[in-house]
Amino acid sequence: MGLCKSKEKDIIYTTLYNENNNIIYKGYYNNKKNIRIRQGIEYQNSIKYYEGEWKDNMKNGDGVLYRSNGELLKKGQFKNNYLNGFGIEYANNIEIYKGNFKNNIYDGYGKLYHLSGNIKYDGMFKNGILYGEGILYYDNIYTSIFLQGLFINNNIVDGKEYYPNSNLKYKGKFKNGIYNYKDTRLYHINSNIKFEGEINMGEFKQGKLYDDNGIIKYIGSFKNNKYFGYSTLFLGNDKYIGTFNNDLYNGFGELYRNNIMIYKGIFSDGVKQGDGNE
Repeated sequence: MGLCKSKEKDIIYTTLYNENNNIIYKGYYNNKKNIRIRQGIEYQNSIKYYEGEWKDNMKNGDGVLYRSNGELLKKGQFKNNYLNGFGIEYANNIEIYKGNFKNNIYDGYGKLYHLSGNIKYDGMFKNGILYGEGILYYDNIYTSIFLQGLFINNNIVDGKEYYPNSNLKYKGKFKNGIYNYKDTRLYHINSNIKFEGEINMGEFKQGKLYDDNGIIKYIGSFKNNKYFGYSTLFLGNDKYIGTFNNDLYNGFGELYRNNIMIYKGIFSDGVKQGDGNE
């Protein structure tokens, strides 16, 4: 009992100042070991920086960090001076992240929020970046899903993209956040199919293109997202089968109306060259 009383005598509640007589700490202090313990407030430039629990002169337990202007920065579970475990980060006193921390960095499961208060991301983090399964949201009144799937290094690599009205826009692989897949389906905002085929780094390569009503309009190759090579274009009752360049008929081709060929010959930049077989 005597030993316990002796230890308690070493613990005081005090205020510490630096050589410029600026406050640096107020709280419980072990006067014999010269360490901060239990509960206290740390100051930087006489402004409150941390308020919470201490152990062996380090932030350990529940605590709150503040910005230099007095606004909330982070709060949660601290271990050895860093947020480790569940915590919350703020901007303009608004929650922008809520979830797991590792050494002050987002790591594990968490949620990001827009400054509007709407959810921005719900999923996994690693070393402060999006990494693992997650969902990104539009910042709108519906908080509708934007991207859903597997993220690596802040970019989605496999999953779905949605329009703001929640209709599916794309399903497949991504590379650097861009559509990149051989067997791709892309949709109009009204949910009708828009494209199926191969997309490489966000550009159509080979496949079928559909109009807003889901009616096929083009089958073939693309270059720089424009019609290219030997392909077929449907124009209502008309049809063109032949070579394209830069969206225009170029080279040999055939024109049909109501499935009857009306011209067979050479085109240059969309213009017939000669009478052909008209």
